Amino acid sequence: MKSNILVLLFLLTLSSCSKEDEKPEVIKSEAKEITTFEIEGVTTEIDGDIIKIYAPASLDFYYWKPTINISEKASISPVINVKVDFTNPILFRVYAEDGSFKLYTTELILLEGLQEIVLKLGSKDGKQIAVDWYLGKINELNNKIQIDYSGDAVERWESWELFPFLAIETTNDLETEPANNHFIDLSIKDHQLTIPGLDKTYELSIQSSDNFIKGINLPIRREFISSNFARDAFPEYIVGLEEDDILFYTLKNQDLTNITPDYFKISDYASITPDSSLPQDFSEDVVIR
Repeated sequence: MKSNILVLLFLLTLSSCSKEDEKPEVIKSEAKEITTFEIEGVTTEIDGDIIKIYAPASLDFYYWKPTINISEKASISPVINVKVDFTNPILFRVYAEDGSFKLYTTELILLEGLQEIVLKLGSKDGKQIAVDWYLGKINELNNKIQIDYSGDAVERWESWELFPFLAIETTNDLETEPANNHFIDLSIKDHQLTIPGLDKTYELSIQSSDNFIKGINLPIRREFISSNFARDAFPEYIVGLEEDDILFYTLKNQDLTNITPDYFKISDYASITPDSSLPQDFSEDVVIR
């Protein structure tokens, strides 16, 4: 009887050791989704296994570096670390931790709308066009257009009786307000451009990009103007100066600590600091922005 009890205890011990040696089953994730697919400045949408990329009509290239997020513990191929061309479909394979995978395909969808807007200069009869033209920057996400132009160029061509107008291109010749080849008043900085057929309106900003000093004089010399650009001065006076820095010729021992310019002209529509109407200490360098 005693021997039977010993055998039973031995078997129970073996059974206990066997259970301790068993490892718990590891369940690997089967998640294999592209959770987000984003391109800066472009609208995208994940529709099932199709990644739709809605390219604005104003673009003529389709090279992007997307930001892609996938399921935890999953991996993706190809991994995109540089800009690639999405003109043709790209196939993505997302691998789950358990080895299964899911395929996604990109689809480029070209939207209708504004393709290009350019500020040009031309005659009222359309027979003469200036060589100067300024391409608008179209921001489709914020519905904004910015055109920067050279005020000096406009002044030059106005003397030839050429006037600024907007050359506008759209898909399928969509009508716009203002219309294509519409002459425009550049003294007005903020406009709107509407495409009625798409019920879309842009904020249109047309600004002079010139930002330079055209002339400055201080009341410190009577016989001739007091200022000169460094590029026009004698070499011995311009050591350490930039080409467009301005020199002033003063009288010996003259007090320059409280001087207000008596003549000051900058680019049209530009602003400046410090205030040119206030006195400055010109005994030290004055930085003008």
